[in-house]
Amino acid sequence: MGNDADRYRRYLDGDDNGIVEIIDIYHEGLTLYLNSIVDNMVRAEYDKLTTEQQHILGCYLGIFGYDKMPVSDIADMLMVTRNAVDKKINKALEKLYEHVWDSEIKYWINAYFIWLCSDKYISSTNRNN
Repeated sequence: MGNDADRYRRYLDGDDNGIVEIIDIYHEGLTLYLNSIVDNMVRAEYDKLTTEQQHILGCYLGIFGYDKMPVSDIADMLMVTRNAVDKKINKALEKLYEHVWDSEIKYWINAYFIWLCSDKYISSTNRNN
């Protein structure tokens, strides 16, 4: 494989594998960039939830520093029924979903998926030639 300079040199020398490797590197970089943007935006929307909703979702999903826990453990910790925890999780997820889709995050997510689909098409076309 080699480093980025070797890949670029092979591309300039007409080696088709070089362009595929460059596209793969570009895709990885863009994916990391878009993921960090979306992660930061989702975190900002997550922070708008109540403290209880943040805690329950954090434990249920294992996000933002919380350990992932089953509903039964969350119910035991909060001293409520599993059904109550399920309702709280659903309500928090609905609220987070509304926050996310009422913000500009949806444009970044759509851009990422459009890029992902077009890049996979381009990469597969280049690999097949």
